[in-house]
Amino acid sequence: MAGERGGWFKGVVGFVFGGLVGFVGGLLAAPKTGREAREQLRSKAEELVESGRETYVTQRDKVQQMIETGRETASQKGEELRSKIEEIKGKIGEGIGDVEEEAKKQQTGKKVKSEKKPESKPKGS
Repeated sequence: MAGERGGWFKGVVGFVFGGLVGFVGGLLAAPKTGREAREQLRSKAEELVESGRETYVTQRDKVQQMIETGRETASQKGEELRSKIEEIKGKIGEGIGDVEEEAKKQQTGKKVKSEKKPESKPKGS
C-alpha cells in the first residue's frame, strides 16, 4: 500500500512539474515583451503554489481522517478481543473447576469404598 501512495504522489509531482515546464516553454516561445512574460510567469507560479497548498491541505485532511478511523477501528477491535479473551478465560475457569470437582468426587469415592471393604474370610475354613 505504501508503494501505491508513493506512486500517486510521484504522479502528482510529475504532473505539476510537467505543467510548469510546458508553461515556461510556452512563455519563452510566445511573442511577448520580457515584462509581460515575467508577469504572466509570476501569476502562473502563484496559481500553481496555491493549487499545491490546496492539494496538500486536502490530502493531509484525508490522511488525518484515515488515521483517526484506523485508531477507532483498532480500539474497537482491541475491546472486542479483550472481551473474547475474558469470556474464554471464564469458560476455562469453569472447566477447570468442573474437573477439580469431579476429581474430588472420585477421590472421595475411592476412600469410601476402601473403608467399607468387607473382611475377607480364608477359604476352606
